[in-house]
Amino acid sequence: MPEPSGQQVNRRPSTSTACSPTAAHATCQQTSLKCGDDSPDAARNTWVQPVMVGAESQGQETDRYHTASSTDPLAQIPMLPPLEILPAMADEDVTYEIWNYILEHMEPNGADVSHYYETADLLPPITTESLAELDMPRIINNPKLRHDVNFDRELHFRPNLDGSKGKQKLRSADHYWQALEGELFMYEYGLQQKQHSADSGEESYWNDVLRNTKRRLPAVFEAIRDILSTLVPDHEQKRILARLDVDLIMQEITNGVCDLIDLSDWLAKVVKKHCAPMRDQLVDAMQMDIQRGALDGDHGKLVNGLRQLLAILEAMKLDVANHQIRHMRPLLVDDTVNFQRRYNAHRISMGKIDVRRCQRWLNDEYEHLTNRAIETNKTAPTHLDALTSALLRDILFNEASPCPPTFYVDHDRLRGVRSDIRSSISHELCRELLAEMISPMVSAADLLKAQGALQCSVSAIVGMSARFLERTDNIAVEIVRFMLMLEGRYPPFDGTFLGMVEQRLEQTLQPASQAFDKLARDTCDRLLPKLKASIDAHIRMSALDLQDVMVTPTIVNMPPPPFGFGAVCSAPPAPPKPYDPDEDIVRRLTHVICLHWQNFQQQSTISGGHKRSIRSCAWKPNSKGESVLATGSFDASAGIWRRWEEGGAVRKPAEIDFTTGLAGGDGEEDEEDEWRFAVILDGHDSEIKSLAFAPTAPLLATCSRDKSVWIWEELEDDNFETVAVLQDHEGDVKCVAWHPKEELLASGSYDDNIRLWREDVDDWACCALLTGHEGTVWWVEFEDANNIYALGSSEDLNDTQKDYVNTRLKAGPRLISCSDDMTIRTWRHVPKDKPELPAGQIKTTSIWKNRDFEEVWVEEARLPQVHERPVYCVSWSRKTGRVASTGSDGKIVVYEERWRSTPDTKSNHASGDVQMAGGAPGPDMEDITAKKLSGSDGHKGGVTEWVVVAEAENTHDVFEVNHVVWAPRADKGKRFEDEEVLISTGDDGEVKVWTFDT
Repeated sequence: MPEPSGQQVNRRPSTSTACSPTAAHATCQQTSLKCGDDSPDAARNTWVQPVMVGAESQGQETDRYHTASSTDPLAQIPMLPPLEILPAMADEDVTYEIWNYILEHMEPNGADVSHYYETADLLPPITTESLAELDMPRIINNPKLRHDVNFDRELHFRPNLDGSKGKQKLRSADHYWQALEGELFMYEYGLQQKQHSADSGEESYWNDVLRNTKRRLPAVFEAIRDILSTLVPDHEQKRILARLDVDLIMQEITNGVCDLIDLSDWLAKVVKKHCAPMRDQLVDAMQMDIQRGALDGDHGKLVNGLRQLLAILEAMKLDVANHQIRHMRPLLVDDTVNFQRRYNAHRISMGKIDVRRCQRWLNDEYEHLTNRAIETNKTAPTHLDALTSALLRDILFNEASPCPPTFYVDHDRLRGVRSDIRSSISHELCRELLAEMISPMVSAADLLKAQGALQCSVSAIVGMSARFLERTDNIAVEIVRFMLMLEGRYPPFDGTFLGMVEQRLEQTLQPASQAFDKLARDTCDRLLPKLKASIDAHIRMSALDLQDVMVTPTIVNMPPPPFGFGAVCSAPPAPPKPYDPDEDIVRRLTHVICLHWQNFQQQSTISGGHKRSIRSCAWKPNSKGESVLATGSFDASAGIWRRWEEGGAVRKPAEIDFTTGLAGGDGEEDEEDEWRFAVILDGHDSEIKSLAFAPTAPLLATCSRDKSVWIWEELEDDNFETVAVLQDHEGDVKCVAWHPKEELLASGSYDDNIRLWREDVDDWACCALLTGHEGTVWWVEFEDANNIYALGSSEDLNDTQKDYVNTRLKAGPRLISCSDDMTIRTWRHVPKDKPELPAGQIKTTSIWKNRDFEEVWVEEARLPQVHERPVYCVSWSRKTGRVASTGSDGKIVVYEERWRSTPDTKSNHASGDVQMAGGAPGPDMEDITAKKLSGSDGHKGGVTEWVVVAEAENTHDVFEVNHVVWAPRADKGKRFEDEEVLISTGDDGEVKVWTFDT
């Protein structure tokens, strides 16, 4: 707490040291400096005292103390007798002396000023840092502002001085400026004493005092310089920096030659040149306070002038920022969805949005609505219906959390909706209580009129805060008053009746009460159909159209229409709509939900290009700087889509700039975030069923219902050339897949066969035919080249296992396939033994067919048969070597390859009734497997076995599952570095993500 003025407080136990001139003289008379001539010219021709600013700041105002006199002011100051000066004092001791000087010699509030000089902030209340959020890059990247601008046409910045925090800011600012007054006093006092120093030791002491006095004034000048430099054009920057050289100004102040009047004149001219005319009066007042403070030696006026200067600069920054928001509002609104999708994706990747909680929240409501629809034979709900219902119920009934984390920018808006709904329920409860209390002899018309008057009275009692429970006594009085008026009764009346009404109010106005809950449920049932209808009507609108429809425009007072012959007849007014008390709530919630639905939909939408729907798609691997996507369509064409990725191959920083199209861009839709349809590939005679990019060459393979496989080579400038058309299959070709290390292509067909293709001389041909499946081959896929190491470290293997690993390494990656026959099979290449050429003989290239071109592939294993219907897809993990499968039965099954432990070990399903069977080791494995196993159950000796490690049923409810694929987990919720997830798609139109627990 500040000490009372005039009362000296000892802040440390030690006494003054003898080196201080005040050690022998407890007091020193201070004389105020005045100009004999009040003119500014006279002031400039005499001695001037400087003023300084502290070094760090958040919004300070600076000014220099200027005093002048026709006579030497120092002659009026009583001289202190010479003192014996001891060695120099420490800085903390000098600072303590400064506090005492302010306390003893500054009138009339030295105690307060001394306290604030010690405790107040060292930075001014207004600085470039505190105004940084008004800069355009910060505005564009401010997610809350970017969202709020959709709901407020007149959104603007203003100083935030509301509430307890605002009052604390004002108190801190007052303390700061009082501390600056003490600093200005010390500059004057210290300079006077320095001028009267008896010897060099005393002069050195006062130099130390002046040096330690510089706590806040330098920062004030720095704040003025830095803020002003952001408000003037580039060509004036150098002049601002030169004139507001803080080091030079402080040197002038220290030496008593700083001309504050001239500086205030210059600042007034610069500020008036760049501020709005409405600020000119404030600038004149600022200039006058600085000049009068300098001429009269009034530190209070000097500080007030500096404070006004910083306030004016803050107002100028606010004017600029608000002008930019008004000018860019349509662009900011139109870019809302694009910005928030990218920003939300960034927050999700950083773990700042609990996606699982949001999914549970939505899925629980969707399941609840689905069950109700089944029970009542109504149409199945959509996820948008679930979102609408869940949000409205949370607003009405969820006290703990009114909305999930995805609504983080709408919390205040939704709290306002909740407050308004509950306020209307409370008003209804008050009206019902009045109707319950009055005599049945009162007419319905009189009761309705009284209820309307009661609502007006209650609104005035509870005010904007709508805290009904805190005003139950006053509300009860109004209810009793209206009841007596309706019944024609007058006081006195039984006081216990008032207490009973108040007690009833306290019970019914509780949100947990039965009466409140009933009205809340009735309100929910009444609002939900209206809200769904409104959302259906507006969900496809853009953000800009939504604002035009949902946000009430500002009413402008237009002049009255002209009369006479010059009058222009306007269209007749639209017929008035019937009043709906729920319209405002429905409109506000519709706007929030429509924007939210668009923001959290898919991150990109690709449309156009093809004439019919898309059947399949594939990413181009190892693409740097851009994403490339190939699509196959029912219109028999393949499309190539490209999107430039920000940053290219460089890793993106944790903080992302979301100013696309707003700062430094032309705002075109396809500038960065949109997909470009680069080229269309025609040639097939029927729908394209699958396509794949080669990882080792610029090749694309497509297959079709026309029983052909086409291979395309990518050239420069988005050109593709057909290099092969392969037509050996006897049925529709369902799938294609490339070898991860070689230019080897696999294809599966409705003819139940798998064919492998290589380039032979200058043409592509079939190098292997894999037979064995007894139904359509739905999917083929090669394993990763490093999957062999998933079986364990070579140090832990026995000789047989090491031989097996070496043989597998020579054979290369295996192929896996699944079929309509409900089986999943793995296939392995058997390398041929190549005889060595005699010494000196050189191999020559033959123009005839290469005899070594044909390859031997054997069925190595048949995975446990768990599926009960056709298997549509298998996926081989690149990290763990596990295999996932799915199909028509809705199951997702995960398999793992392990070392076989005993000769008669069978590969069992978790339930013990599924065994692995089929396959042959091949000639390169016969010696290895003979060492280990004799073979059983149709499996002729195997070093490894496949076992089922996980199984999930009805993964997409009653629908078939079409595809499953492993993917690295990239969100912050991952449990370890290389964790993978499974992604599945089904006929229910959903994409689901699954975690696998080992």
